[in-house]
Amino acid sequence: MARIKLKYVNSFRNRDRKDARVRFYFRRRGHNAIPLPGLPGSEEFMAAYAAALAAEPASDIGASRTLPGTVAALVVAYYRSNEWNNQLAPDTRRSRRRFIEAFRNQNGDKRASQCSAATTSNACSPPSPHPRPKCSAIRAPPTRSASPQPALLK
Repeated sequence: MARIKLKYVNSFRNRDRKDARVRFYFRRRGHNAIPLPGLPGSEEFMAAYAAALAAEPASDIGASRTLPGTVAALVVAYYRSNEWNNQLAPDTRRSRRRFIEAFRNQNGDKRASQCSAATTSNACSPPSPHPRPKCSAIRAPPTRSASPQPALLK
């Protein structure tokens, strides 16, 4: 029997039952699994496959929670951009995503038009990895200015 590979079709063998029947499911990302009757290639299978394939594609995950014009919507648009997907190395995307997600968690529900430059510059500057110690004994001594010594009184 020839094997047919169809997009979004997964097969599972039910090992716990006596018949150990192979079941076929249509599973598109963001949708529930749809059981497909019969064997691949049969008329009933292909009719069910065509109906599942013609079904409306799923909406984007989280689309109902992301309001247009907000910082979160800008982040989503940036993640879908050609620059993000094709022009940045995976390591660069990984490091930038940390800062972008932190900024989105703090300001995601705010309107993008109402964000000030101070908001973005404060959020985009990462905290110092080595904060200055508070104990002056650990701190380096201050540098002395190159001012001349005070003149002696005459």
